[in-house]
Amino acid sequence: MAAMPGRPMLLLPFVLLLLIEAQQLVDFQGSVGDGIEVVYGGGRLAFLPNTTKDPEHVNSTGERYDGRNLVQEWTEKQPDSKYIWNKKQMAELGNAKHVLGLFESSNMQYDAHREADVGGEPSITEMVESAIKILKNNNKGFFLMVEEETLIIVTADHGHTMTMAGYPERGNPILGLAKDGGKLLLSANDKLPFTTLGYMNGPSAFFGKRKNLTSTDTLSAKFQQQSLYNGNDEYESHGGQDV
Repeated sequence: MAAMPGRPMLLLPFVLLLLIEAQQLVDFQGSVGDGIEVVYGGGRLAFLPNTTKDPEHVNSTGERYDGRNLVQEWTEKQPDSKYIWNKKQMAELGNAKHVLGLFESSNMQYDAHREADVGGEPSITEMVESAIKILKNNNKGFFLMVEEETLIIVTADHGHTMTMAGYPERGNPILGLAKDGGKLLLSANDKLPFTTLGYMNGPSAFFGKRKNLTSTDTLSAKFQQQSLYNGNDEYESHGGQDV
């Protein structure tokens, strides 16, 4: 954990930072050896000019105003380069040697929402398997960096009102009901079970007696964890503590 400044990136808007990072990735390609073999992730709009429509979300256009199409530049740097943007294309790569896979116009979907993705978004496991399949053909070995849900630690400048209550067993689903290390559900003083994760405020506040969640599918993407009071109809608020 690290304490973060209250107002980061005052001089550099976040969108501009993404545009620069996309440009650096493509400009580096081919400058050292034969470049990077595999890049998978999101952020597609940062690679496309503002006159180009997104292939998945047709009402969105690229965010680049410098006229550069970084996807096109990537594929032109090596004759064996391929660009993909959905799960089906990834499965059909064949013997590709250099691949740029941008599976979302912005951030990748949460895993709970991934199956409903319009274009078909691969899981992080599927992306790793695909990358290894490509990289293992290099008889000199390879380096693979996999990043999942770590940037929040170094970029967030505030906390949230969420809390993990009680003593749920190790490995208890973060969205599930808290258990005591066996199959028994933990219960509060009201004799009702509670979820591992809860919120101080949010849209799912209860008034009076809490709902009995014993038969509720708390892992469903439509379920909202209980909150103490209804501070907002859509989401919980930021917290005042550092992260």
